[in-house]
Amino acid sequence: MAITQPVETMIDGATLQQQAASILLERRKARKDLVTFASRVPVPGCPASEIDDGAKIPLIETQQAEHHVLILQAMQKCMATPHGRLMIMAPPGSAKSTYASVVAPTWYLSNGENRKVILASYGDDLARRHGRRTRQLIQSPETIALMQTELAKDSRAANEFSLTNYSEYIACGILTGITGNRANGIVIDDPVKGRQDADSQVIQDRTFAAYEDDLLTRLIPGGWVVIINTRWNERDLCGRILPETWAGESGDILCRDGNVWTVLCFQAECQTQTDPLGRKIGEMLWPEWFDDRHWMQFRLNRRTWSSLYQQIPSPAEGILFRKEDMATYGDRPEDLQIIGASDNAVTPDDGDWTEQGIMGVHPSGRAYLLDWWRDQVGPEKWIAHQIDMMERWKPICWFCESGQIRRATEGMLRSEMLKRNVNCLLEYLPAVNDKVTNAQPVIALSGMGLLFWPIAAWVGELQRQCLVFPAGSPDDGVDTLGLLGRGVSIAAGIRKVYPVPEELIVTEPIPIPSHWKRIVGCGKFLGWAWMAWDEQADIVYIYDVLKMRETSVPIQAAAVNGRGKWIPVAWPLDGYQAKQARHGEQLAQQYREQGVNMRSEHAHFAESGVVGERKESMVSAEAGIQDVLARMQAGKIKVFSHLQPWFSEFRAFHRKDGNVVDEQNEIMSAMRIGIMDLRNAIVEPRRNQGIDHTAPRDWFV
Repeated sequence: MAITQPVETMIDGATLQQQAASILLERRKARKDLVTFASRVPVPGCPASEIDDGAKIPLIETQQAEHHVLILQAMQKCMATPHGRLMIMAPPGSAKSTYASVVAPTWYLSNGENRKVILASYGDDLARRHGRRTRQLIQSPETIALMQTELAKDSRAANEFSLTNYSEYIACGILTGITGNRANGIVIDDPVKGRQDADSQVIQDRTFAAYEDDLLTRLIPGGWVVIINTRWNERDLCGRILPETWAGESGDILCRDGNVWTVLCFQAECQTQTDPLGRKIGEMLWPEWFDDRHWMQFRLNRRTWSSLYQQIPSPAEGILFRKEDMATYGDRPEDLQIIGASDNAVTPDDGDWTEQGIMGVHPSGRAYLLDWWRDQVGPEKWIAHQIDMMERWKPICWFCESGQIRRATEGMLRSEMLKRNVNCLLEYLPAVNDKVTNAQPVIALSGMGLLFWPIAAWVGELQRQCLVFPAGSPDDGVDTLGLLGRGVSIAAGIRKVYPVPEELIVTEPIPIPSHWKRIVGCGKFLGWAWMAWDEQADIVYIYDVLKMRETSVPIQAAAVNGRGKWIPVAWPLDGYQAKQARHGEQLAQQYREQGVNMRSEHAHFAESGVVGERKESMVSAEAGIQDVLARMQAGKIKVFSHLQPWFSEFRAFHRKDGNVVDEQNEIMSAMRIGIMDLRNAIVEPRRNQGIDHTAPRDWFV
């Protein structure tokens, strides 16, 4: 007779079988589908940075949202695809890191043997925090039950641990370097710490180099890569990979590294037709969590909103420069003070551009961009073009940045300016490492509506650089604009020493009548000016000049004597070494020994006869300048039109903050010395038919 088991026992057995089947089914679903796994496990939230390594991290406060599902699905697809590439961009606080950097790696490592993942962030601390969350999730009872694996007992550090299925996890700072470790996949989460690092070209370059040289080289063949971040700058890691024309699109995109990247771009406010959530234009992200008041506080800062929340580091309307402020002009106004500036490159193949610009500053404070040039060339070419612009525009000052490039090129620039007889004050401004600080004066000009643009072919590229600054690349044009902007305030203190129209001075060459008196002015023993004085009309004609490159006295003396050995030479007390007493007397004697008709004493004003008159006043440079200026204004100084060295110095001769700039003004000094000693001019003893004073000659020795 058969023994029948109790009904309760049979029911319990069936129940156990059903439960076992249900558990097995749950495991299969969780292992097969990452979204299912994420809904079955206790997801850790974001821990405080100071939490103890072993302390339990509170769970995430929110439920899975629609964009979290898309992130998980894209992660699963990428991790299963040979050479998979995924880029996730979303606003701060949208839990992108929780699901992409914690849940997805947990599932991947637990779901197969011998899998290895490297997670990299901007620093070791953040990477370790991600590691703690991942470690806690792996060790949770729910994950162990579903995935049938757990942490190995001898490997539990937050930044490096292994599982009992021999999978391994490493978390590190992206700039700390990873050697000796290979990985099936790499997760890069927040490669940039903040705004300061994001705008630093040094950090940008180091981060990208670390990505290419340290991280990608750790991948096994066919390995996958995921980048999760909030956009900061056009030159951040994502920006260097995405196409230059990328403007917020999502989808599979062929990028500059040759790979097709799946891009998920979740904008806070949808402004694209390729939104991965299928939102309409204007619809907000995750409205169940973020209300309008939350978004409003970030809309106030245009750059923050565009980059961190809309994932567009360079909005079309501009960041610091605004498109609406870029007013154009037609005819160039009169009375502009012309200045120039350049941001120069040392070599033509280092990726940098040389950009040179000309600006005119009106007395009203308005600034007009007049001319521009840019090219990737070396110093020999940009120096030639800079001098071309100086010749054309005759700026009162040219601004450059001091530092390595100045040390490498200033000598060559000044030498070429001398060869081409171009005179312009070179002002080297202290280098400013912060590009925004350097550009602030011109940003302010633009924001106040005081910067005007011409209608010219070069304007488009320069405005593009301005509108994406400081998030765009290249930005050499903005650097040049920054120098011009800084130069405006400096140029305000620069004034011509002789503010006299050239039309009042210039005259065509004429034969010198024999009864006119002659004298030569010697400036610093480096510049010489030959003058004929129509004493009856009291007009001084400057008919020849000479500028010395060769400091050898015999050579200089021969050049002076060849222009009329009989003409007396007025010379300065201080020579060309102003701080050395009586230096002029020593030099004058050397020239006398070479046959030059040096006056017996240095140039000085005639004694007034006033008792107690100071000797210093009789050689005062300022008094001499005022004497020359009065003559010019009265039309009492005429200069032959072909004397380009004279006009070059005249145009560049200036004051800065009220003081005469004693630089490249030897001919101006010679004129002043000659006028000071004009009473000692003499008539030619006999007519020298061998010298044609109207003919052009060599002005340099």
